[in-house]
Amino acid sequence: MKKMQIVLIISLVFCLSATTAFAWQYDSKLPVAGKTITTQDMQMKSLFTIYSFGIRAASPTCQTFSIFDTKVTKEKTNGTWEEVWTIDACENKIDVPVTFSESANTFNYTVNPMKVKVNKK
Repeated sequence: MKKMQIVLIISLVFCLSATTAFAWQYDSKLPVAGKTITTQDMQMKSLFTIYSFGIRAASPTCQTFSIFDTKVTKEKTNGTWEEVWTIDACENKIDVPVTFSESANTFNYTVNPMKVKVNKK
């Protein structure tokens, strides 16, 4: 019986530590920082996808992410424009290029993973 209790306690500790190991913290405050021309609705719909590219580029131990800056890099033409969203990820600033497009009824965005850039602070 005592052996079973020890196994249960060890299992519980392992499960709790495993779930907290992947508990990233994101700043989801809207509007995001910078000079983005996206609406708050667009920001809300694209924010966590953009963060996912920051996670991939960040150091493995980093668990806290926030949007540090946004800027338009290609002006809006025919409903399409490009921006760079900079993520503050521990010791790195990560530039994530995003192409946005909108029409009367739709909103789309894409991230080119080959152009994500990591800048050391």
